[in-house]
Amino acid sequence: MEIALVIMIVSVVVFLSALAYSTAKLVQFGCVSPEKKHLTEEKMLEVRKKQMPDYAGVFEKGYEYLASLPVENVEIRSRDGLMLRGELFANPAGRGTVIMFHGFRSSPHADMSPVCEFYYSLGFSLLLPAQRAHCASEGKYLTYGAKERYDCADWADFISEKSGKDSPIVLDGISMGAATVLASVSAGLPENVKCIIADCGFTSPKDVFRHVMKTMMHLPKFPLYYLFAMGCRLFCGFSVKEPDVTEIMKSCSVPVLFVHGEADTLVPCDMSRRNYDACAAEKRIVTVPGANHGESYLKDRAGCEKALREFIDSYV
Repeated sequence: MEIALVIMIVSVVVFLSALAYSTAKLVQFGCVSPEKKHLTEEKMLEVRKKQMPDYAGVFEKGYEYLASLPVENVEIRSRDGLMLRGELFANPAGRGTVIMFHGFRSSPHADMSPVCEFYYSLGFSLLLPAQRAHCASEGKYLTYGAKERYDCADWADFISEKSGKDSPIVLDGISMGAATVLASVSAGLPENVKCIIADCGFTSPKDVFRHVMKTMMHLPKFPLYYLFAMGCRLFCGFSVKEPDVTEIMKSCSVPVLFVHGEADTLVPCDMSRRNYDACAAEKRIVTVPGANHGESYLKDRAGCEKALREFIDSYV
């Protein structure tokens, strides 16, 4: 009887240890940027060129363009005490500032450099923050917009104070950055945020995790999704149910341009359509046939620039 009890206790301890280890590894995979301390923009350029070889020249040109502009390194303190850092490219034309948020396990230049010259040509200054737990910004865990939305609002406040409360601000984000800017409307944006551009954003972390596990990783929802969700709550301090971007859009008052590739396999185009349908503010949507995740501007540059120019001109 005593031996059976010992075996049962040991089995429970081993099971719980394995569960804790698996949960921690899932969270590390999903919420920690790879080689964060060594992640330079130059390395990210090489990564992006390998990931998207058809557009390697576009990224190289974007990097070269940003390198040609005067830059000011700026930083803010997040609401939970992290030092967040970014680059500010001031434009003497003085039309306003576009704040551009990159996506999951990426970097500002790797995601946003292709469109920077276009925005600068419209007269806008450019602010490229490194999201928490990425590049030069502090933080161990990324949170898929749950905490990043407050960082976005704080960067908008920073620009509002620096450039003046009458200076227009445009928020632009791609992938997780799109979810960040959309969710930021629930975080208290300054009144001079005139419009939002959201490229291939998701409806919620929960929705995109389940989609990736099912269609790309071919893994069962049980128990992996629940382990990951538990780990995010225990280790990272956020719920995978937040931000619920679709729900937030129901009370949005800032005009939004939704952009999405129709061939997106990572974040289905339908997620932007659902966010668009829910959005209570003035809104437009552009979908690009044949474009995979994050490829819309690259696939149809002329069409996207036309949509961007018309949308921004309506509000700035």
